[in-house]
Amino acid sequence: MSTTVNNYQRVHSAPEHSRNTSGVEADDAIELRPASDIEAEVVNAFDIESFSDFSLSLKHPQKNIPDPSDTAQIRLLTSDVVRHEKKKTFFTRRFSGWRGGICLNATFAGVVFFINTIILIWATVKFEFTDGLAVVFSGDCGKAEALSLVAHLFINILSTVLLGASSYAMQVASSPSRADIDRAHREQKWLDIGVFSFRNFKWISKYRLTAYSLLLLSSIPLHFLYNSVISSSLATLKETAILYVTPQYLNNTAEYTAPFWDDAVMVKVRTQATQGQLKHIGIEECNKIITTILQSKYESVVFVQDSISYGNSTTLINAGYDGQDLEFSPMYKPSDCWASPSTAKCELFFNSTLMICIIIANIVKCAIMVIMVWRFTQPSLVTRGDAIASFLAIDDSTTVGLRGIEKRRGSKAQWVFRETMVYVPSQKRWYSAPSRLKWGFSITVCILFVATAAGMLALGLFDIGLNLNPGTVNADKVTSWSILSLGFNKPSLLATILINGDPVIVPQGQNPFRLVLLANTPQLVLSVGYLLINNLLTDMLGAWEWSKIGQTKTKLRTTSPQGQQRSTYFLQLPYTYAVLLMVIMTAMHYLLSASLFVVDIVTFKFGDNGYLIVDESGDGVQGWLLNFSPLAIIFVLCVSILLIALPIILSLFKLQPGIPMVGSSSAFISAACHPPPGEGDAGLLPVQWGVVNTTIDPKTGVGTCSISSGEVSAPIEGQLYR
Repeated sequence: MSTTVNNYQRVHSAPEHSRNTSGVEADDAIELRPASDIEAEVVNAFDIESFSDFSLSLKHPQKNIPDPSDTAQIRLLTSDVVRHEKKKTFFTRRFSGWRGGICLNATFAGVVFFINTIILIWATVKFEFTDGLAVVFSGDCGKAEALSLVAHLFINILSTVLLGASSYAMQVASSPSRADIDRAHREQKWLDIGVFSFRNFKWISKYRLTAYSLLLLSSIPLHFLYNSVISSSLATLKETAILYVTPQYLNNTAEYTAPFWDDAVMVKVRTQATQGQLKHIGIEECNKIITTILQSKYESVVFVQDSISYGNSTTLINAGYDGQDLEFSPMYKPSDCWASPSTAKCELFFNSTLMICIIIANIVKCAIMVIMVWRFTQPSLVTRGDAIASFLAIDDSTTVGLRGIEKRRGSKAQWVFRETMVYVPSQKRWYSAPSRLKWGFSITVCILFVATAAGMLALGLFDIGLNLNPGTVNADKVTSWSILSLGFNKPSLLATILINGDPVIVPQGQNPFRLVLLANTPQLVLSVGYLLINNLLTDMLGAWEWSKIGQTKTKLRTTSPQGQQRSTYFLQLPYTYAVLLMVIMTAMHYLLSASLFVVDIVTFKFGDNGYLIVDESGDGVQGWLLNFSPLAIIFVLCVSILLIALPIILSLFKLQPGIPMVGSSSAFISAACHPPPGEGDAGLLPVQWGVVNTTIDPKTGVGTCSISSGEVSAPIEGQLYR
């Protein structure tokens, strides 16, 4: 049979693999075989990395491997391999297949690194830093909120790109080679194909395990620090001026006579009124302002009351201040209301310390990916298609007749072998692909995450009640509009996390690093949930892809395609699901960053000239606090429920009947790949599982069920098959 057009023969794997101690991946070294076994190297997991390795196998023969009788075929095979290798360019050898995927993702990581570095250099050159912090914007609070929103959306997009690139490389690094699988199978152990699994760590080479570990560890700073590179301040007003006036006060139709208690603030508000600088907001909005603790939007409100005069003033009825330590509520029923926008400035801070940590993690990821491309020479069986093609090319004798794995109490799991078995078809659904343990653990962790978010919302609302000033706002006034008024990712002293009844404060001018770690802990928990959901979807979609092989001729999806194999740019999930999941996770990471965040509280008061100044008296709350947004937490709850519902809904879909389910087990995938001799090129052609027609005994009707590129027929219920 030919691999492309060549006469390559399917061979059986040798009982023991030699080690190549000169390369980076010793455990992944090729087998040292005589010329009789040379075709195993040709078809072994899709690629010969270098012809020198091929030549090496000719010089170090193993014993007890039969030589083929057709020596002319060996000479033809050797010349074909030489021509094949000469046709390969340097670019093709180094940047095709899974290496091409890692190169693409390394490029993405490099772009993120470039953007992060440019931002750090720009901030360092343009702004002055104190303890790693620099004010990059100071001005209108509404504009500061908008800039913070855009910055955090941008950060979460970059974070998702970088984590996605790292995830691709981690999947390749944790995937076993054929040599790893052969060693495991000889000890009746199986490895996972196409999904993340701790099971593989014992068997993969130490270089791959090190690469995986570094990629994993370098992801932690992204979860804990990235969203806090940009933080903001909350400008709160220690007091708000409240005026009750006549309509003449606004249109200047009557001469203003200041009362005896008039001060600079009253003069300032009067000037704003006569110059048209007050903003009309209405009675309802003004009432919200004076019932909001330490609001920062308006510094004074002006209620309009018809035909009432007070003292010696024809326009000003009454006035006072409403703030932390005092309350002003005159018994008047106004007809309209105006307000003076606050001149207090909000600030955005850039944390260079955190950005440097992010850039270091970014460099580690890029370096590991480059090393994987240049030094990892042996192919990994990343997808089920990779494994099928490898097992069809090189027969795995350890799984011939494997029917199940038996686990008895107090003993090791034993593989169960039978020469024949009765075929009993069953209609399964997607939920049968992941194990019950995986379902239970994954859904339990995700439900605990949702329960934690719900508990956080409840405790947050309770803290709001504790933060309310007695006599100004009561707990029963915190209605739905009050939660909405706290805003989305909007700092508020009212929504401050309390520990033992008191806020955790880091003094102004210091780096709030410990608060940053605390605020971003949920990000790490979310990523664990993402991996669990991703694994469930990968198992189910892998089972769906596997079930199609039992229905029709299918081209194998491999990371290094040859022949009629299909290339794959995704390793686990099809783009439809992968993109959807990435969009949901980007939204979730942003929503979490908006739910719990660090904010700098700056309190303003009226100065002697009537204008706002920073209150340096030490009264009230000043410094870095941990803030939360009840509205954002509600969104987190909704999206989390959607994320949990996704695999549950998909699990109800039906799989194609016919081929037995194997999950991600390398042993059962191998057991389904034992076609008759002469199908060495089967993995390069469209394949289908069924009863191989050429193996059916005309007397007994017993045939072999296998994945094959030849003609197959559907097995009959109740019939014996090998």
